[in-house]
Amino acid sequence: FLGYKDGFIDQYTNGQVQRIEFPELQDRIIFFMMADQTNSIWLCQNGLYGIYRLSEEGQLKYYGPEQGLTTNSIVIRQNAEGTIFLGGLGNDNYLFEYDPVEDRFNNRSNALVIDEQVSISVNDLEFGNDNDVWLGTNDGLYHFESNVITKVPLPIEQNPLVIKSLSKHNEILWIGANVG
Repeated sequence: FLGYKDGFIDQYTNGQVQRIEFPELQDRIIFFMMADQTNSIWLCQNGLYGIYRLSEEGQLKYYGPEQGLTTNSIVIRQNAEGTIFLGGLGNDNYLFEYDPVEDRFNNRSNALVIDEQVSISVNDLEFGNDNDVWLGTNDGLYHFESNVITKVPLPIEQNPLVIKSLSKHNEILWIGANVG
């Protein structure tokens, strides 16, 4: 899939392109997509308070405040067990978990002890071994485990340390940041 600002998505399959038009998506850049285990595509859009899900059948559904999602969506990921987490923007609404039974999001954000002038932006998510979640943010690395979020001290003299990407390979968490 390839998303555009002009309200459509191109789906590439076996060298063929199918254009799917969605007027609801117009004027917002689709900057992050994720295919989940049900073959739905989740779409994060610039400045959108919420997220869209494109089902395998081609139905587009918006998730916003009525479905528990009260943030600008930045990143969405699914762990090996099928649990979907969404990272967003804001000190009280930066981490959400999708509940497929209720078809809604639940806020998992806890109060953070941070500089009041910093608004947390979760740029990427990665999963540990026990349903724990690593959060790469504009304020460094955070870890979510057993409904508790803690900041992870890193040996880097950069303040703030903006983490842009996370990847886990062979039990090692790799971090891409604004310092290289």
